[in-house]
Amino acid sequence: MKLKEKYRDVDLIISHWDTDGIISSCMLARGLGLGIDDLVLSSINASVSNMVKYMKKGYRKIAILDLNMPEKELANHLSKVLNKKNLPELLVIDHHPWNENSVTMLSAYSSSREIIIEPEYPSTARIIYEKLLEKDSLTEEETFMVNIADDDDTFTNTYSLTKKLRVVLRWSDWKIRYKVLGECLKGNLWSEWLERYYREAYPKYEQEIEKTLETTELVHLGHMTICFVKPSEKVHPGDIQSYLEEKRKVTADIYLFLYKSGLSIRSARFNVANLAKELGGGGHPKASGVLFESEEKATNIKERLLRLIEKLYK
Repeated sequence: MKLKEKYRDVDLIISHWDTDGIISSCMLARGLGLGIDDLVLSSINASVSNMVKYMKKGYRKIAILDLNMPEKELANHLSKVLNKKNLPELLVIDHHPWNENSVTMLSAYSSSREIIIEPEYPSTARIIYEKLLEKDSLTEEETFMVNIADDDDTFTNTYSLTKKLRVVLRWSDWKIRYKVLGECLKGNLWSEWLERYYREAYPKYEQEIEKTLETTELVHLGHMTICFVKPSEKVHPGDIQSYLEEKRKVTADIYLFLYKSGLSIRSARFNVANLAKELGGGGHPKASGVLFESEEKATNIKERLLRLIEKLYK
């Protein structure tokens, strides 16, 4: 695998820990010849603090992949490095729509940065595949990895491997996530130990979904049915929605997954990115999210959501 010349000086990669983030990181690392010690997995909440931490360590160029950086976190942390000398260049690649203020703040970091945000792409891995790599150098296995990233982030689930990886990464701890990344670097998206781990984890994962469904509340708002769920962090909201629809025969126009630190919104009918934007978040038309800045932000969230839904989609 070969990278286009302008991207060959990246010496550290920080990426999201989900399937797309891991595959994006793997694709770029394989093209650069980087190893596991040159890769950092991150949550979205910790993305800015991780970026700032590694900015101070003497790297030449840091790639930030599949991490939609929160505006408030950038405002709080980026100022800590703006007056420092010899800061690394940045390469930011994401397929999630970004808040305009976040882009502006990151753009002010220095002229030595490139920000590639392409929401029309199904995954960040696909952007890397199309824009950074010399595609005639890719193997069939590497092309398949990109297809899996697309499949997971669009929640199409064409491949059985897509759901298996999603369950493993969602259920596991950071140690397992780095082991999956290590396998990916070797060209393996799956292995015997991963299959064993999945078979052990999935029954517990399904039990957690069943437990989560006990929190389900349906609200009828005019011609719309709204489903509120208080999910475990250990299960994917898309899997909860599928379980509700396929096994419980419960359908809704908008699904709202209420976490302690944020909100996930999904719908097959409405553009929920508009709803997320009203609350300071963002995302894709059918799946978006909001990070709460504090516990106070989550106060009376259900009432506020219902008012906003009525305003936006009536």
